[in-house]
Amino acid sequence: MGLTLYGKMHKELINNGMFDTQAKKVMRKVMEEQKELIGGRWQDSASDYPEATVNTLWLSVKMSALEWINENAPQAWFKPMFE
Repeated sequence: MGLTLYGKMHKELINNGMFDTQAKKVMRKVMEEQKELIGGRWQDSASDYPEATVNTLWLSVKMSALEWINENAPQAWFKPMFE
């Protein structure tokens, strides 16, 4: 079993420059925003879903991350990675 959906999205946030603590805050925000759509599926293996589905989820996480950055770290060096 590979990464969970949560793990994959968290890893992508870090790969794009965020610290672990920042990525966790963004993921809490995303999980709250996506409660109706994803619910308890965050612990599902990402490999159980088509690549297009995971990529679409990443786009949603990326948009939420940019909102979080604009509110909490607008001068972050990694902001362009999310724009």
